[in-house]
This record gives sequence, structure tokens and C-alpha cells, in this order.
Amino acid sequence: MPFIIEICGDGMEVVLKIISVALFATVKYIFTLPYALFIGLSYQQSILSIIVGGTIGFIFFYYMNEWLLKLLKRFKLYLFKAPEFGCLLHCLHDMWINRRRRIFTRKSRLIVRMKSNYGLLGLIIATPVLLSIPFGAFLAKRYFSQHKMVPLYMSLSITGWSAILTGGVLLLT
Repeated sequence: MPFIIEICGDGMEVVLKIISVALFATVKYIFTLPYALFIGLSYQQSILSIIVGGTIGFIFFYYMNEWLLKLLKRFKLYLFKAPEFGCLLHCLHDMWINRRRRIFTRKSRLIVRMKSNYGLLGLIIATPVLLSIPFGAFLAKRYFSQHKMVPLYMSLSITGWSAILTGGVLLLT
């Protein structure tokens, strides 16, 4: 990688930094601003790459969840209909489902409490900072897919949180 940067010059180094920050913002949004400033990006470059990366990450995971859940459902149906594995897998599945009661973990209780107390607004506010963007996209698709404006609201939340985080960093420095 350093060899590529030396050949391409400083302009390419900045582009690679912006791309790395945008990719990092798709997963761990809250840690991206300190990382962007640490690697030497300006405030404008940091904000732009964080907003673009977070928004693209949310949209990717929001629509990828639907596709992935459909794929897993198809794969599950295929496994249970396969002649050589079908009977065995079906019997094991029935035994596992009938044997096991639903266990509520701390995480599942938090999700239910958040959905019932705060709803879509709470999810939109909490996703970039408290939750990760992939997990927030999964919850938004799972529980609020009937709302057509979720990607727009989440983009506005990501933009707002980048302004708040940048303002906090500017006040501290």
C-alpha cells in the first residue's frame, strides 16, 4: 500500500484516506470522526466522508437484509426438501423447535423495550451513535419496513449526528 501511495502522490493518498473513512463509517459510525482526524483529514473531508459512508452503509444493509433473509428462507426450504437430508433435518428441526422454549436475553428485551417505548424515532436517533449502522438497518427493516421514508430519516439522522459530533470535537480542541 505505501508503494502505491508513493507512485500516485499526495492526492491519491487523500482519496484512499477518504475511502477508508467512508468504509469505516458504514459499520462503526461513532468512532469514525476521531479516526478521520487522527489520519490527517480536514474537518470538511471528515464530515463529507462520514456522511456519505454512513448513508451508503445504511442503505446497503437496509436493502441487503431483505435479500439475505429471502436467501436464507430459500436455502432452509431447499434443505428440508432434499431427499437424502430432508427427513433427518426435518426431524432434528422439529425436535429442536419443540424442545426449546423461547428465551428472552438482555439484548432481546432491550430491543422490545426500545421498540415499544421509543418506536421509529428512537431507533433513528440511536442507530448512528448507540447502535451500529448494520444492526440499526436490520431493526428498521424488521420492525418498521412499512414506513417508506426510513432511509431518508436515517440519512438525516446520520447528517445530524455528524454535525453534533463535529461540533463537540471542535469545542474540545
